[in-house]
Amino acid sequence: MKKKIISGLILAGLTITNTTQAQTSSINSDITPIITGLLLTDSSITNITSVTNANDSGPGSLRQALSENASSISINSNVSTITIFETLEYDSTNTVEIIGLGTNQTINGVNLPEDSDILSFNQGASFSITNLNLIGNLSLFNDDPNDPNNGTGIFVNVPNTRTGTVEVTLDDVSISNVGSHGVHVSDCTVRDQCVEGQGSPASVSLVANNITIDSVGIGRQDGDGIRL
Repeated sequence: MKKKIISGLILAGLTITNTTQAQTSSINSDITPIITGLLLTDSSITNITSVTNANDSGPGSLRQALSENASSISINSNVSTITIFETLEYDSTNTVEIIGLGTNQTINGVNLPEDSDILSFNQGASFSITNLNLIGNLSLFNDDPNDPNNGTGIFVNVPNTRTGTVEVTLDDVSISNVGSHGVHVSDCTVRDQCVEGQGSPASVSLVANNITIDSVGIGRQDGDGIRL
């Protein structure tokens, strides 16, 4: 019986590279494959996307990565400051991680319209953020206590259909200069206007390691660093 040796095999849509065979022949029923160096991958389990530039939108941007529902987003170390002009939004229910690979990497929202969040998770997805700074636009829109700027650093909307646990993990994250809360997880129909009987059956778990929340909620009666 002829034997075919296959090395460097990746199954993710099946790619075979670097094939040798003991005797030149096409594969047929009397050849027994010997597979070495087998790697199984499933693109549905980990969809990794790299942010390669500091653009507000378009290919290689953080906004584009969020719109593609990537499960893991890495911001390349050469990307220093991402200046945004509208809220960054994640509209999937899938868990996502956002990882800064550089030093002092920043999402700069100083040019956001008034009352805009920096980063919003609209469907109650679980997520983690690592090694990233978020700066809002409070320096442009100084709060009037009678009409405060309502922009939040990270807003998580939990729909009333959400079940299970919304898991939020922040590691080495700083949030500053936002008019409302630094981090706000809400299952109210209207953000800060919860009424009895509203809400989802979901639980919330928030883990914060080495985070800084500074200059948020200035001028408000109820601005919080973190509100759940």
